[in-house]
This record gives sequence, structure tokens and C-alpha cells, in this order.
Amino acid sequence: MYAGYVKLWRKSLNSGILQNHKLWVFWTWCLLKATHKPTKQMIGFQKIDLKPGQFIFGINAASIETGLSPRSVRTCVKALKNDNQIDKQTTNKFSIISIVKWETYQSRNNQDDNQTVSQATSKRQASDNKQECKNIRINNIYSDGSEKPKVSKPKKEKKVFIPPTQDEVVQYFKGKGYSSELAIRAFEYYNIADPPWTDSKGNEVKGWKQKMNGVWLKPENKERTQQQPQRKEWSDD
Repeated sequence: MYAGYVKLWRKSLNSGILQNHKLWVFWTWCLLKATHKPTKQMIGFQKIDLKPGQFIFGINAASIETGLSPRSVRTCVKALKNDNQIDKQTTNKFSIISIVKWETYQSRNNQDDNQTVSQATSKRQASDNKQECKNIRINNIYSDGSEKPKVSKPKKEKKVFIPPTQDEVVQYFKGKGYSSELAIRAFEYYNIADPPWTDSKGNEVKGWKQKMNGVWLKPENKERTQQQPQRKEWSDD
């Protein structure tokens, strides 16, 4: 019967009961004595049915348990009855005190309601998060329900320059109508450079055919070749 706990509401701070220490002691004792569920209690040979918020009351027992005098106990009972906090039913053998608003302030429904609200809020948040994930996934799913494969953008492969052979350069020059001698000189100019296949400014030759067309395969070089000009240092400026 005495297991568990009772609730003390903060509105008691302004009720006036707390300021009267004897009355506060007796009031909290009543809350602790009241049963929280329907129960039966034996008084002598009689079984008494008690509802939630009720308990068997005796002035002498209350005086002993609260430390108040019997007179103070009577005064507290009268004050709480007048304030409509308790109700007292008296027989020739015993009395029953009932907490008037027990169901309002001590019912477990208040706690269950708070838990229900908290659980509903948690479920709603979980549902919102689930819906957000669903919205993200819907863009990655085909109409038949299968998931689209992740497609990564292909990386651009860096072109690696492969130097031509001397024969390739000679054949290219001949195809353009230039002499083998000019082709060999052009090949050696870049092949023996430091580092190899870089121009006079130190830039890497990325396309040797473009470089030959821009520097070596010029009309005046074709004429000089046919006239067997004297050897000179070539510049690809």
C-alpha cells in the first residue's frame, strides 16, 4: 500500500498550506497514506473497500505518525475540509479520509499522457527523418523499383607524349616534299636537347608533327634544301 510515490504540485507554493508547517505536515501525510489503487483493508472483523485517494483515519494514529498533537490533527482536518481538499466519512468504529481531487493530481494518467506525447513526438521525428531519406533515395531508383547504379564521372586521362623515331620524322618530311637531311637535322635538334624533346624555351613538345609544321616545314626551307644550303644552327623561335 505504501510503495511508490506521490506527486507534489508546484501550485502548493501559493496555496497557503506550505506556509502553515503543521498543516503542510498533515497534508503530505494524507497524500502518503492514501491508496493509489482500489484495495481492501481489514478493520477488526470488517473488510473495508478503499478507492484510490482514500485511507483509514484515526486521530491517535495520525498524531503518533505526524508528531502533531491530537488537537492539532483535529484542527488540520477541519481546515482541509473547509478548503475542500479532503472529505471525511465517520462511522462508530473508524473514519475514512478521501483526497477530493486525487484523480486530478495523482492519477497515473497524467504521467501516461506525458509519455504518450513524448513517444508521439519521437515517432513523428523518426517518421520525418525516414521520409527525408526516402525522398533522397527516390531520385536514385528506376520506375521498376531497382536502384540506379552510382555513376562516377570518368577522369580525363593525361596524354603521354611518345617521341617519334628518326624514320618516322623522315617519312613525314618526305610526305610533305622535304628532304631527308632536313628531317634528320630536325629530329636530332629535339632528340639531343636537354631534356629531350623540348624546344628552345624549355617547353615540352606535346605534338611533334605540329611542332615540325610550325618551325621546320616552311617554304623557304624546302628551297634551301633543294639548293643544298650551308649548315647553320636552327632555331624554332
